[in-house]
Amino acid sequence: MMPSNFLKPAFLYAVVALLAAGCAENPPPPTSVAKQPAAAEYNTFDVQQGLVNVSKKLPKLLELGQDVTYSINLQATDAARNVTVREQIPANARYIRTEPEAYVAGNQLIWTFPELAKGSTKTLNVTLKPVQEGRIEGYTTVTVEPQAYAATMVGKAKLALSKTGPSTAIVGKDVTYELKVTNTGTYLAKNVSLTDQVPQGLAHTSNAREVVTEVGDLEPGQSKTVPLTFKAVQRGQVRNTTLALSSNADPVGAEAGTTVLLQTLKVAAKGYDDQYVGKSSPYEISISNPGDVPLKNVVITDSMPQEGSILQATGASLSNGVATWNIGELSPGEEKKYSVVTTAMFPGVHKNTVKVKTDEGVTAQTEYSTLWRGLPGLSLQMIDSADPIKEGDSTEFTITLTNQGNAADTNVRVQISFAPGLQPVSSSGASSANVSGQLVAFAPVATIEPKKSLVWKVIAKGIVSGDNRTRVQYTSDNTKVPVTKDESTQVY
Repeated sequence: MMPSNFLKPAFLYAVVALLAAGCAENPPPPTSVAKQPAAAEYNTFDVQQGLVNVSKKLPKLLELGQDVTYSINLQATDAARNVTVREQIPANARYIRTEPEAYVAGNQLIWTFPELAKGSTKTLNVTLKPVQEGRIEGYTTVTVEPQAYAATMVGKAKLALSKTGPSTAIVGKDVTYELKVTNTGTYLAKNVSLTDQVPQGLAHTSNAREVVTEVGDLEPGQSKTVPLTFKAVQRGQVRNTTLALSSNADPVGAEAGTTVLLQTLKVAAKGYDDQYVGKSSPYEISISNPGDVPLKNVVITDSMPQEGSILQATGASLSNGVATWNIGELSPGEEKKYSVVTTAMFPGVHKNTVKVKTDEGVTAQTEYSTLWRGLPGLSLQMIDSADPIKEGDSTEFTITLTNQGNAADTNVRVQISFAPGLQPVSSSGASSANVSGQLVAFAPVATIEPKKSLVWKVIAKGIVSGDNRTRVQYTSDNTKVPVTKDESTQVY
């Protein structure tokens, strides 16, 4: 082992002693012959220091004039750079060769290694020829620079964006797209956001035409999935485009196309605008599919208010005044028509209601109104309280006008004309009277409602014996030609 005073910082010294037969210190007897041992014996010199350990192995005894090869072994205990090995050629030996080849500078053999990795080894073989008996000395010097290895990665953020959504959607329904943004790069993607340009045909709950979703930072390889929901509001093809942005990555875009379909139906009814009470009123229901998709299990119902009823509905089932059609599927562009006959028992405007529904939840409704007209039916009656009467006695005439119809009558006018043998004395009743000679005219009555009666009374005195005929008549807006009635009273 080399003495410690041969160790210097960043340097390594190894002292090698080569002993040859007949050396000056211990010469063999002159007449003796040195024997080579049966097996070669070696001297090994090891020097260990921080970065490179050196081991030098030489035979213990050399023969004068014969080539001898020894080795210098290097082992790096850590990464080292600029490793230089210097081997001194002894003065009493001649240089023959080295492996690997060394640079020869005077009596120095020099090997240079730019770097040695940790754990690596090098073997340097030196061949010399002793040219003189005696002690052979040589020095091995190793210089080395410590090498601190450090490595880091240079990365770059890179975004990838995919967008998926339905190929078709229905007007009025939700449309949801799925956005997946991924950092396919090798560095953190910072402040990632998704900006969606809302196309015509779609609407967002915010009513904005640009929707921004903050994603945040994405590690390399990290993905985030963001759902984005719109309402389909317009029929046709839409292209929905999204842009992924980052403060340290190039923007990328993605789009998805959706065909927005119209799912709707149309219903209409047409018939008589007016009809008389008690008569039949036919009308027609038409139903059509102006949309883009078939409608399944279409059901139509038609109902009348309690003032009327359905007499007939072609192809429908009737129950509790409601007609029902189950028509199955209605294809796009298809139209179907159905006939209905109704009636009403009471005058007025009565609505006929048609409703349609489908399995898809599509509904439609229409109403058709008919003015059902009633007719007034006035009935006139007049009786005298006493008949016959003596001259000078009186009798009371009662006039009753009853509306037996189902509609009001208006501007009702009543008057009584007396024969010469009777003289009107007084009157009372539904309206005031105007007496002019033998004529009593009552003031007009504006309205007489159905099932209502108007009553007047007139007292007359018998003044001439004989058969006296009293005539009452009425007119109204519904009865333009006067209706009359006579009453005979005998005066004696």
